[in-house]
Amino acid sequence: MHDLGTRLTRRHDQLGLNGADTARRVGMKYQTFKKLLAGRAKGLPRPELLVRLCEALALTPAQALGLAPVPGLDDAAGVPRRALLLARLGAALRRAGPQEFAAARRMLEALYAGDRPAG
Repeated sequence: MHDLGTRLTRRHDQLGLNGADTARRVGMKYQTFKKLLAGRAKGLPRPELLVRLCEALALTPAQALGLAPVPGLDDAAGVPRRALLLARLGAALRRAGPQEFAAARRMLEALYAGDRPAG
């Protein structure tokens, strides 16, 4: 259980997400979410909850459970900033409300700014 919590925590941090917002999008209490990430949950989450959590973190269940690699977490090469922004965008839009759309807009603007020629 601790490995799942560690992987979820690392991915959550990698994407720069807010814990309370993620818990709300997933449909779990914030305290339960914190216990899961800390490896203090009593067992695995229900399958439907795990799937929603994976969607919010732009992971597959296999990646969350450590059965498949997560780019940037399981390799030394890391993930380019653009790929991280796209993953964050996907996570934000999975269960988007007005705040999530605003965050997605900021991420798209950051992506666009990276594509413009300097000078």
